[in-house]
Amino acid sequence: MIEIVALAMMLMSLGCAQAQTRDARYWPFSATSAWNSPIGNGAVYATVANWSSLSGGFNPTAWTVSVGLTTTSNSEDKLYVNTGTTTGNYAWLAAGKSGCKVSAKNAATLLSTSTQSIVFEANPYSTIGTGSENSQTIWPASYNPISADYSTSFYIPSGLCASPDTDGLLAVVQPNGWVMEAYEGITTASGDLIAGNVAGYYDLQGDGSGWQNGRRASMVPAIAGLIRTGEVKQGNIPHALAATLSPTILTEQAVWPAYAFDTNSGYAGTLPMGSLMAIPPSVNLSTLGLTASGLIVATAAQNYGVYIVDRGGTGGITFQVQYEDNDATLSNNDATIIAKQLQQVTNNSESTPGGGGTVFRAPAAPAFSNCDSCTYTSTAPQSATY
Repeated sequence: MIEIVALAMMLMSLGCAQAQTRDARYWPFSATSAWNSPIGNGAVYATVANWSSLSGGFNPTAWTVSVGLTTTSNSEDKLYVNTGTTTGNYAWLAAGKSGCKVSAKNAATLLSTSTQSIVFEANPYSTIGTGSENSQTIWPASYNPISADYSTSFYIPSGLCASPDTDGLLAVVQPNGWVMEAYEGITTASGDLIAGNVAGYYDLQGDGSGWQNGRRASMVPAIAGLIRTGEVKQGNIPHALAATLSPTILTEQAVWPAYAFDTNSGYAGTLPMGSLMAIPPSVNLSTLGLTASGLIVATAAQNYGVYIVDRGGTGGITFQVQYEDNDATLSNNDATIIAKQLQQVTNNSESTPGGGGTVFRAPAAPAFSNCDSCTYTSTAPQSATY
């Protein structure tokens, strides 16, 4: 099982003979990234129109991201991009067919309209086009194009499969600390990967913003903000959360760390893609009736916040959980309780992440380790002083 590999990192007794560090494979992105910037005492909170009507959820079984970790002992396989329609990945997955280890015969059908060349330099389902231009793929002026860091071969663990839905998101951490991230991923029995229209690479030590050109509509890396396997079990989520949100709440605008939003969005609200939501410091989490697991998630939502990264189902907000994270006893009732408490941090920006200030709700993320075997040792967030 792939997740057994990931669970190994949660043996918190492991570490380096040095000051506390972290392993980017499990605790990614720079200390100054949106994902590792705690809420500050300068944060300004505001309610969002129609927010109170939302329900909440977690998604460890579908509509999420499957994550695999590799070493050079894993097989190095081929990466293809399928541009077909009737033989395309979406048509295959939408028909309810499995995208996991497809047979040689079925792979041949999918490969008949596939290529090892780059088809799109970014997510074709992302845009900055508004109004009548929202149906067009218009990318921002500045981002890291797929061609800057592309390879047609990559390492993949045996048996790894994408999230079982029509998005088919798959993030495979390479031995060098970069991630191969694919949309509509279909793995073959021989180990190769066929992506739907787009796949690319990014550095886990980067800033985790849309500049890194991930597969979310916001262009942020799909791995960013995931509740990773083992985090709830070990009692601390040391980063901001990612969530998908009902189109009825969103508007056709992107704010940092997002670089874009959905094409054909159907948005009908006022909240920009990439907005930071958080539980205000005045809320006493212990009074909300949360389970122990829910309290851990709520603490992260209060200390780091929740970034909106993609469009989700109508009427809800879904906190993103790594696919098959079965050690976390997360309930949708907890998710709804947390969702009801969230407000927008209106002054969150690249220059004032988390709203800025002089006192922050959690310590800064430690430096990255310089040895491949290191894992971080978790420490609970410091008590807030405001």
